[in-house]
Amino acid sequence: MTEPSALKVQHVGAHQQNLQQKNQFNQVETIEKRPEQAEATEVGLQDIDLSSCFTDQEFNKQLDSPEYIQLVQAYIDSLEQSNDQQAQLYYTLFSDEMTHDMRLNRMLDYFEYFPEHPLIAQQMINSCSRGVYKRCTNELIYQAIAVDKSNGAIWLSAASYFASKGLDDEVFNAISALEKTSVFNERYGEKVLLYTRALEGATANNFNLNAITGMGKAAALLHPLYSINGWCDVGLSNLVKLEACKVLAQQLVTRSKTALNSAFGEELQTRLDRVNQPDLETTDGDTFLKEINQQKNAMTSFLIFTNEVLLRSYLNNLDQYGEVGATKIAEKDIEQTLSNDPSLLCENTKESFSGL
Repeated sequence: MTEPSALKVQHVGAHQQNLQQKNQFNQVETIEKRPEQAEATEVGLQDIDLSSCFTDQEFNKQLDSPEYIQLVQAYIDSLEQSNDQQAQLYYTLFSDEMTHDMRLNRMLDYFEYFPEHPLIAQQMINSCSRGVYKRCTNELIYQAIAVDKSNGAIWLSAASYFASKGLDDEVFNAISALEKTSVFNERYGEKVLLYTRALEGATANNFNLNAITGMGKAAALLHPLYSINGWCDVGLSNLVKLEACKVLAQQLVTRSKTALNSAFGEELQTRLDRVNQPDLETTDGDTFLKEINQQKNAMTSFLIFTNEVLLRSYLNNLDQYGEVGATKIAEKDIEQTLSNDPSLLCENTKESFSGL
């Protein structure tokens, strides 16, 4: 990789296109809404017939199309040859050609030249957690933490790293620091939007399809939890360690913005509760994943993922409000549009997929 000399990894939100005011979603300032302001009303979304817009079968056919997949991957791989360091970062993060060692070395290089960018810092720690590498030192990890130290997610990355090295005291410190942070942001939505930006110059430049593919790419970049999972699976006769793992689980359940990390927290909670109560039965209470399933009914999911304006709004809100909160906000936007002109939903769904 050539020395990064011009890379400016800016906040993804600053690059969002100013979509034309082609529908009433643009009039709703969703980013400022709180989830509690976006509770569903009795609109009957499940009773609306949008079958003429773009069916699930047609949508999935496009998403699973070998031609689409090949076009996207070929374009991402081609960015390796670019002299633009922003394009080089896209290649590093998202190319299937990239082995773990290759990605790690490139992320270490990026952090060396751009030590103040939180996404790069987080990804560098995550990469270092997956093995033993001479360039990954404790000093370097703490330098990366300092970039985003008020964000609990970077402390989760650090806890995973220290757990992978068997550094118990450092894991304790990371979990304690995580609990005291003011925000918790895995930057999942940011990474998805970064992937869509990477493909803006591609032939396969459909925002909705690229964003959905980007969700899988971004998920692969999330914290490697197997190290901290293993750490919390042994030595629990040590009550200090048991309590630290309980704190970690509770933080993930209550603060994580992603279903994956929250589900891990719930599973960890259940295991820890059984340490002293092996016959404990799991409760059938309200869990994070159940709430997602309740909120993301079939119609809401269809509209979010097949309507560009809704999907952009959802991704912009995801890192602040989480998957449940972002879905509630989308539901509120849908309801407002339905109350004014239901035909706009269908029109904009068709427009999102025109030219495919």
